[in-house]
Amino acid sequence: MQTLEVTDEQYEFIQRLREEISRDVVGRYGFVRERDALQFLIDNIDEEVADAIDIDAEFSATEDVAASVGAAIDGEADPHALEEISYDESGELGGDADDEKSDGDTAADSADSSDETGGDTDSDAEDGGDDEGESEDGDGADADDDEMLDEMMSLLETHDDKWEESSSSDYRYTVTLPDGSTEDVQTKDDVRALLFKNYR
Repeated sequence: MQTLEVTDEQYEFIQRLREEISRDVVGRYGFVRERDALQFLIDNIDEEVADAIDIDAEFSATEDVAASVGAAIDGEADPHALEEISYDESGELGGDADDEKSDGDTAADSADSSDETGGDTDSDAEDGGDDEGESEDGDGADADDDEMLDEMMSLLETHDDKWEESSSSDYRYTVTLPDGSTEDVQTKDDVRALLFKNYR
């Protein structure tokens, strides 16, 4: 690996760029090195760097982690293969709140309609039963997603004796497989994928 000398002003710019990439691209669970910032500049040499940094990256925790783990299990490239991936936990919570609000609005509209018409009580009862059944199905699916996410997010702690920081300069982590062999990977999502595939 070659050494590159930079001025104090250039070094300060690289540090600011690292902070911008870490906040706007990688997320709070990622880590951006100086060479990552330089690679970002190289990759965007033909673009306005300021515009390239202003990326609005909002991620869903369930979708990102599941997609990364699924891709690793299927032997495909990680669709979110930055240095690390952010997990916007508030996004999932916001979705649940919207679902609950929507269910509440549906129930209120149904009650208003029943009061105004004063008509077919049996039909209203059946509709109410269908709504409740759909709501329970939706809640069950959300619970399954939450359990899957919790399981994937806790893999690192549950199997903390199966992975460690890599001694290789090309990789960041080493995972010990059930047969005693090891595999070097770059991100914690890769670690989760291997743990999910081999120890779940």
